[in-house]
Amino acid sequence: MLNSIDNVHVQELNSEQGAQFTITTNFWANNTATNVPELAASLSFKDTEFSFSVIVNNMTLAMQLVKVNVDKITENYCSWGKIHTVPDKIAINNAIRALIPTINKKLEGVLV
Repeated sequence: MLNSIDNVHVQELNSEQGAQFTITTNFWANNTATNVPELAASLSFKDTEFSFSVIVNNMTLAMQLVKVNVDKITENYCSWGKIHTVPDKIAINNAIRALIPTINKKLEGVLV
């Protein structure tokens, strides 16, 4: 669930656009005894910075990610104990930084 979008920005000189957003994500697990999904955990990714550039080529738009950075993760609920969110935030941000070139390579072929 998207909770908020703030600090929207557009920079003309380098075609960069972006915003900060807060999103809540629920993780579900299937209870093997009842075969019913149950809420296992709920996390909020707060003040996540997202920026991208849009390239215009012959009236065709293509997007390239510039930055995705989670500022804070808060645990809203966990059915089995406490989630240590600082290591998760570091791991997510490092994974995103490592994946941006691959994502951008895939986005090269996707034109709007």
